[in-house]
Amino acid sequence: YHQVCPFEWGKEIDSVLEPLKKSNTGKEGNDTFVDRFDVIVAADCCYMPWWHADLLDSIDALLSPTGVALIPFALQCNTSDQDQLAIIELARERGFMVEELEPQQLTPPKPGMETKQGLVHTVRLTKN
Repeated sequence: YHQVCPFEWGKEIDSVLEPLKKSNTGKEGNDTFVDRFDVIVAADCCYMPWWHADLLDSIDALLSPTGVALIPFALQCNTSDQDQLAIIELARERGFMVEELEPQQLTPPKPGMETKQGLVHTVRLTKN
């Protein structure tokens, strides 16, 4: 079952879990019943470091015990690179297993943008 669910980090998770409830109709008590997501993709969410804690709290609340969260992002110019990359250590501090995948250099989205804005970092999170 695949579902894309918009969600504002740090908010109540009930509304984003609603599609799971619908997919579980008549399944409670059997092996296919799920109440959390197996995969979460939070793309381009690190350029506002003041949201990192809410993002990680939300991932922790929504991710199944055996799930994986992928956070791909490019460094932006609105705040320091160090502040954007701080999500990696914060995730470790929050108890996630953290794997930093090999960055991939893409062409920056617009002419005149810095090369770093096309360098995609991906962080893979799992629960301990």
